[in-house]
Amino acid sequence: MTKIYHTKLESDPSQEMIQRRLALLPLEEQARLLRYRNRSDLFMSLAGKLLLFNSLIDFDLDLNDLKGLRVSSYKKPYIEGYEYLFFSISHSSSIVVIIVSDETITGIDIEQITEVDIGSFTELGKIAGFDKLNNGSVSPKDCFCYWTQLEAVLKANGKGFHSELEAIRFLDNQAHIEGKVWHLYNLNNWDGFCCHYCTSEKLMQPEIIFVKDIFRLRDNN
Repeated sequence: MTKIYHTKLESDPSQEMIQRRLALLPLEEQARLLRYRNRSDLFMSLAGKLLLFNSLIDFDLDLNDLKGLRVSSYKKPYIEGYEYLFFSISHSSSIVVIIVSDETITGIDIEQITEVDIGSFTELGKIAGFDKLNNGSVSPKDCFCYWTQLEAVLKANGKGFHSELEAIRFLDNQAHIEGKVWHLYNLNNWDGFCCHYCTSEKLMQPEIIFVKDIFRLRDNN
């Protein structure tokens, strides 16, 4: 089973609500989130963890299992004891999205399309399949769509930007990296955003679930 959950933060949660939701996480993760200097980064990152919390019931896991949240040496999150459950979280502006699967390794990235210096993306033009970025006529949307493909694959691969970018090849909605093939999908659910996810196995489109008022979920906790 593979599902995608997303939410939109319409307003900032109260300090009391933040504290109550932080309590769902391991102490190490609480401390990491509280180190954010920008409050909006804290809200968005915590919302991503709450989307993960919300998904646990669908995957028949105990809600307390989120206390097992850990990160690998490459900063990829996982739940201790449930290494077969793969998930990836991304956020941009007010949108937070997560893909969760017990059948395939996953990665996801979303970016708001904004005016950008096209030249800042020229390094990506060295990646096979991203040659269009060497063309001065590319649009900001093109840049962010290439970027989200790359980020999704790097997240799924588990090494992030520790991977050798010039060794990655993108072709026909697939990415080839370190002897593995990743299947890429475009998710067009939000105007003004670009989002891609990838999987280690070729899948039908997963169920997409909007979660409203993410900070008020299970308010009895």
